[in-house]
Amino acid sequence: VSRCKQSYDDAQVAEDRDIRLVEVADTIERELRILGATAIEDKLQVEAKETIVSIRQAGVRLWVLTGDKLETARNIGFSAELLSSNMHIEVLDNPENAAGRLEAVESVLGQAIADTSMAALLVTARFIEEVTSAGLEDKFIQMATRFSVVIACRVSPSQKKQLVELVRKVVRPEPLTLAIGDGANDVAMIQAAHIGVGIVGKEGRQAVNASDFSIGQFHFLRRLLLVHGRWNYLRSCKVVLYSFWKNAVFVLLLFYYTVWASHAGTSLFQDLVRAAYNLILSFPIMVVGIFDKDVSDKDILRMPELYKVGREGRELNSRRLVQTLLTALLHSIVILAIVGLGAPLLADTGVGDYYAFGTAVYTILIVAMNHRMFVLTATWNWLSLASQAASYMILIVLLAVFCVSEPLTEVLEPWMYRAPVRMLLSGPFWLCMAAVLSAATALGAVASQLKDPSATPETFTPTQSFSSASRPTSTPPSFYYDQPEQDARRLASYDDRSYLKTSTRLLDQEARRHQLESSIPEATQPEPSTPEAETEARPSEAHQTDSQPTAEANAFPNRPSNSRFAQQALPSFQLVLSWDWALVLTLLSGGMLLLLAGFLLGAAKVETAVQYNQASPNEDAAMVVTDGS
Repeated sequence: VSRCKQSYDDAQVAEDRDIRLVEVADTIERELRILGATAIEDKLQVEAKETIVSIRQAGVRLWVLTGDKLETARNIGFSAELLSSNMHIEVLDNPENAAGRLEAVESVLGQAIADTSMAALLVTARFIEEVTSAGLEDKFIQMATRFSVVIACRVSPSQKKQLVELVRKVVRPEPLTLAIGDGANDVAMIQAAHIGVGIVGKEGRQAVNASDFSIGQFHFLRRLLLVHGRWNYLRSCKVVLYSFWKNAVFVLLLFYYTVWASHAGTSLFQDLVRAAYNLILSFPIMVVGIFDKDVSDKDILRMPELYKVGREGRELNSRRLVQTLLTALLHSIVILAIVGLGAPLLADTGVGDYYAFGTAVYTILIVAMNHRMFVLTATWNWLSLASQAASYMILIVLLAVFCVSEPLTEVLEPWMYRAPVRMLLSGPFWLCMAAVLSAATALGAVASQLKDPSATPETFTPTQSFSSASRPTSTPPSFYYDQPEQDARRLASYDDRSYLKTSTRLLDQEARRHQLESSIPEATQPEPSTPEAETEARPSEAHQTDSQPTAEANAFPNRPSNSRFAQQALPSFQLVLSWDWALVLTLLSGGMLLLLAGFLLGAAKVETAVQYNQASPNEDAAMVVTDGS
């Protein structure tokens, strides 16, 4: 025994360690009789395969970086259905002549992808070391990105970090990387990626403490990435673009008035009113940025391809920013044209002075901005309605300050006293507001339809629904996807809808087991029961009463919150404005403009002329009012 141990210790520190260990094992394992065997079961987590399928359907490239041996990594690839028997698989293991090996693989890669449309790369740590020492990192990464699947085995924590950094450095344009792991050996990789996700498990909490997000199981990554990632991306895009849009309209109106006022330097709006602009409009966009959902989570999980909206950056780019600014220019011109057309009528009804006219334009502007927010909102709930009401309440309170208290108005702005009252009592003011809203809606509908005539205007249909006919009846394994951007090759029937479930049943089982054990006195506590006995011992859901939610929430803290402000518990509805209604609003806006023009023509026929009679220096001037007709 001592001689065998000495041979084993010598082989451990030898240069050709792997070969020497095999020789020592072959020497020792002779004429043995097996008395027993033990093993550790290493299996995939629940719904891990389905999660990989969904992520690859979404167009995300997957690289597996593991410390397992090449054979184990290959078996994991087949178990997770990343690899298949009809896939072209390249193995880079021997570090000798790494440059020539890379050239050989690259020479056959194009033909292999053309023949099978699928290729996978298995690379070992010692080959990566040789590539690094030879300065071939860029060439290796560029070649590896052409494979559908990359599995790196026997890699150390530092090599995991190195691969992530190389992908970020070499690939152009720079991709957004996400690293997920559950152990301390994944910390360096998690910190090197743009986004780090740690899995809580028996490996400890080092990965969780170093990550940006923490999840309990691997399949939770599907909802984190595809559902919440997509929702939050679209919400952020709406908040950013709307902020640019509303401020652009505001500044453009000030610019137009500067030209109208002959560059006198006078602002169109009173200082206090102008300063409250962003405060009044802040609440609706905040609610949209938190609760807005254009598509339900069930539809996203059924169609992971919807994730490409964020992956390709479709909703926030230079083109979208230019479109937003052009739309702001269009809306500002609409407001300018309608208010300018109605200015004579506003003057005839007591809203012609500087302060009253500015207040009228400001009110129309606020209503138009909230109307735009109404159009952009995809999901409505009571908080959405409350935010719109809060916006208008702030406006009402601000204008009421100048109407209720004359002493306070004297301090703030004497000429603003009762200007809002004159505005509200003016019929042309309400006509201008209705014309602005209908014209803005109609122009937005026409612009959206011209941009994409084959699709329903997204400006007017914030929700997207998918019929059962458009939903896939089966989901193929991930290796059926040649490249993330291509369609699936359905080589076999695969119909497993269990991945659509997003329950916490495994965690609930642990919580129930703990609850049952804690409810039994320690002296009479039986031996651990089988899963079947636990199922029989669980209380039936039919016997649960309404008085149990608090106790159940304490027993199962992993379940989603039942707070009134929780997204999953918040009643909501979606509003769809079809093309037919957009046409109706277009005709309505035209009718409003014609009505406004009719009022102007009527006022022009009965205009009032004020003349002064010639009078002697000793006589008072007599004013005569005549009918111009």
